[in-house]
Amino acid sequence: MDLKPGLKNLTERYQAQSEKKISEQQTIISYVLPFLRYLGYDTSDQNQFRAEYSVKIGAKNFWVDLAVLDQTPPQPIIFIECKSLDSKLQDGDREQLSSYCNMRKSVKFGILTNGYEYQFYTDLDHKNVLDEQPFLLFNLETDTNEYIEHLSTFTRQNFDAAEAHLLAERLSYRPKVLDYFERERKNPSDELARLIAKHAIGELGKAKKKDIWSKIKSILPEILSELLGSGDVNGDKVIDSSKPMVPVTETDPVESESEVETEAVSIFDSESPERKYIEYFIFEDECLDQYNKIVDMYVYVFEKLFERDKNCVLNFKNSPVHTSKPSYGSYETLKEDCYLWKNYSNERKFTHLKNLLAAFQMDKNALRVKLRDK
Repeated sequence: MDLKPGLKNLTERYQAQSEKKISEQQTIISYVLPFLRYLGYDTSDQNQFRAEYSVKIGAKNFWVDLAVLDQTPPQPIIFIECKSLDSKLQDGDREQLSSYCNMRKSVKFGILTNGYEYQFYTDLDHKNVLDEQPFLLFNLETDTNEYIEHLSTFTRQNFDAAEAHLLAERLSYRPKVLDYFERERKNPSDELARLIAKHAIGELGKAKKKDIWSKIKSILPEILSELLGSGDVNGDKVIDSSKPMVPVTETDPVESESEVETEAVSIFDSESPERKYIEYFIFEDECLDQYNKIVDMYVYVFEKLFERDKNCVLNFKNSPVHTSKPSYGSYETLKEDCYLWKNYSNERKFTHLKNLLAAFQMDKNALRVKLRDK
């Protein structure tokens, strides 16, 4: 059976299932194995598929629920961790899957599923380390054909690890880019205005630069609204360039070039922190220039907000703070036997900080940072 009618068949099975509380093993038999067969894998062929695949972590052996294998030679390329149909997929389940995938370099993709919901993971952030967020997520009742197209990349006939990785990048980065432009549409930054001026207008004198920057900034909401609302990802929509720029008013003063260049920006609008140091950062209007590493700011903000509301810090989605001491890696000990995990890239630390500010419903400018090159 082809993929689309096959998934429709699984959806009908799920909707007709009056008792959703079935065991993990029955979930695998009734939902996950048929799903793999619809992707074109012969689950009876030991060269394509293995159940209870053994991996060694430290001195102990563990068993992955399901493994999809490459044929020549047979080695795992996808690990699948399964839960029972009535289970809600948890961060701990993802961490379990990640620990398995991290032990086998040939495994570039992991799937976490309860038979109804499917989460696809790969290693975009750190090589051979499964990401915290899935690049593809769907359930059997998702009303869209998009995931059918994406899943076709993972069929046995089409699967190529490099192509699948490119798909993961596109699916993961696209919403982040759109989110960035949506923020710029609502509140244009000086940084984007300067960048556009440089590439669209060209080199200008200092006095002219300041005037052009402000005019570009003033029309960015209009332009981005047009582009984001066009629904045209190929960029074919024509913008009416004959519309005049909105003039700068007395209520929107032009900053001097030195002020523009040295101003700390919201962490939400900051450039990538990878391979950067901190010149200074401002947290809730307090300027701190005694720290020079991203990790210092990361620890400082978490400690401050942990003192304010421990439960909020512990319970926001994908929080890096845990109540049990990690057995390896780098962490900061917070009060009350809680531990802040630090083994992340600077980019991931920024993501955690943004999520933390959002959990506390703080203004986007509550944390501003000025970065510098190493």
